[in-house]
Amino acid sequence: MAAQSQVIRQSDLLNQLVLNRDTMEELGRVEVLWMYPQVHRVLGFICKTGFLGRQKLAFQLAQIEALGENGLLTHSPPQKTDAEKVSRLESLLDHEVWSDEGSRVGKIIDCLFDLRTGEITYYLFVSGGWPGMVGGVYQLPPVKILSFGRQRVLVAESSLAGFEIYQPGISQKLTEVARRARISRV
Repeated sequence: MAAQSQVIRQSDLLNQLVLNRDTMEELGRVEVLWMYPQVHRVLGFICKTGFLGRQKLAFQLAQIEALGENGLLTHSPPQKTDAEKVSRLESLLDHEVWSDEGSRVGKIIDCLFDLRTGEITYYLFVSGGWPGMVGGVYQLPPVKILSFGRQRVLVAESSLAGFEIYQPGISQKLTEVARRARISRV
């Protein structure tokens, strides 16, 4: 794999075709990323293969040789695992985001991470209607997470206004259209 950093979305790896670089044999498709939330790092991925995807193969992130538009190439053999172990993998994906003042802010839907190191640079969350954060997808830096449990993460209320928009929602797009219309009339 290239030595330079490449930040990608977790969702960009899901369902990617996995090929053995040496034999070009199909190993399956990426089912889920293997994460270690305590240090906000992606460690590898689980590939589903076989009839109805029942067989599971575990790969460390360092085993990715190349990532392209249509799939990824791996080197070194994977470790076999089972569906039960895969279902117990920890992740902050699908966790609700709550403020330390008791407001539900949104839900984590994805993350951005460095493909080389596995470091999660941002969690991406959709807002839940918190004032000032309507629609759109926002970036949540891991350092802003105060604590987390099985279903929720906690962030400081004071940090909410500082979360950058990753992908604007309808309300942000309408505001921008209105702003441009005002400027063009002047």
